[in-house]
Amino acid sequence: MADAEDLLIRPLRDVISIGNAAVTNATLVPPQNSGSAHDVDPMTRAAYALVREGQRALNKVQLVWQDQVNKYGDSFREIMVQQGKTPRKCYYLNSTYLLIPTSSS
Repeated sequence: MADAEDLLIRPLRDVISIGNAAVTNATLVPPQNSGSAHDVDPMTRAAYALVREGQRALNKVQLVWQDQVNKYGDSFREIMVQQGKTPRKCYYLNSTYLLIPTSSS
């Protein structure tokens, strides 16, 4: 079973990692507009924004996660894992036991 915290946080870490790669790529390519030296290429600006917002989201999620773990302990982790399984169970029940309305005459 995967750790619930890792499942929640991994996508945010992936965003930061991809953002860092975008920053590297954007700084390797010469800027499209040849304005003043103080102008930043829009691609570089967007890459830095991606990293900044990914880090901001990661920090917020980690704070909330840690607060809930401190408050509820391991039961919070277990509930998060169980909650992730709920949609699959609902889908199975809906597809297996599809209720067909009957007409009452």
